[in-house]
Amino acid sequence: MTESTLNLTDNFPIWYREVSIEADETLRSARLEGVKQLTVEADRDLIEGLVRIAFSVNRQEPTQAVLDRIHKSFKDTDPTFDVATSTREIQVLAGATLVNLFAGSNHMGDIAALSVSTASVDIARKLDLPMDLISLADLTLNNRSVDTRERPDLSEFSKTSTFKIGDGLAPKAEGEEEEPVDKSHLLDLAKEMRAALRSVSTRQTDTVKALAQFIKVQDEELQVLWWFLGGRSIDLDCDFDAIPSAAKPLIFGKELADETYVLPGLRTVRPLMARAGLEDKKTLSIPDAINGADPTWLKRIVGEKSPSTITQPLHFAIERRLEVEDEKSWIEAWAAMTGIKAKQKLGSLALAELFYREQLLRQFT
Repeated sequence: MTESTLNLTDNFPIWYREVSIEADETLRSARLEGVKQLTVEADRDLIEGLVRIAFSVNRQEPTQAVLDRIHKSFKDTDPTFDVATSTREIQVLAGATLVNLFAGSNHMGDIAALSVSTASVDIARKLDLPMDLISLADLTLNNRSVDTRERPDLSEFSKTSTFKIGDGLAPKAEGEEEEPVDKSHLLDLAKEMRAALRSVSTRQTDTVKALAQFIKVQDEELQVLWWFLGGRSIDLDCDFDAIPSAAKPLIFGKELADETYVLPGLRTVRPLMARAGLEDKKTLSIPDAINGADPTWLKRIVGEKSPSTITQPLHFAIERRLEVEDEKSWIEAWAAMTGIKAKQKLGSLALAELFYREQLLRQFT
């Protein structure tokens, strides 16, 4: 079991001590059930809200509808739960819910891990939680990227099935007089036949799904390989070397995201971009990267989806940049709303991966 799939039952009492040292088992169990309930009903809006609560950035709170959903989950398991006095407790519970989502190994688990990773802005934003949420998110993304790209083992699907059908309908010996057919035997036989056919159909469906997923992954890898070997930007229709240095992280991140078909994305994003020309030692601020890109290209990136200030800070920066005619007046307001220092420097590879993951959030939700 990897660290990204921590056993919630074992670790929750440790995390919960942060807010209630003297909590009894009944109270902890109630909170744990609330976390599990939130995990089951998680969707994109709820995950966004949980991340906002966990990071607690400049009063950028979830919508009231999402807050009500979160509060209801804990009130359902403990009617005495006091929302007004539980701000810190809810923050810890939000972190625990996100960790539990990571362990789900499903679409919402991928979205949760991507959201935490992008919200951290390469650890430019700090967290005050009893679990290392950012490291767990990154580990989850790494492990899931490996798992979703494994060649499927079809040996289980190709095993010959043996069905014992009609055991109760023993054939008569030669010369033995045939008895009237018992209709109940025929009904039992029909049930057994239906169960056998369902089993075969299910195995065939699982085989087709596994093959379809693997073919999609192979298509993705082929397209990424052609992008890299071609050494040419698809959006700008020019060689990589002709792209302005400051704009490369955004352009490379966006174009690799376009060629990504399976969540949570490529494990090899940074190596690919390094080979394509990004330098690990090269650093620049987010405003520098945004201002370094062509506004016409930026308009195509944002589209009609309104970006999140928390989980999509780079796309939010693009939106703010496009609202003004110059390259400076948007920066201060963006920094204030996102809680990211305007002069904060990020490595080119980290910035490109961050934009890549933001793009995936927009493409798959």
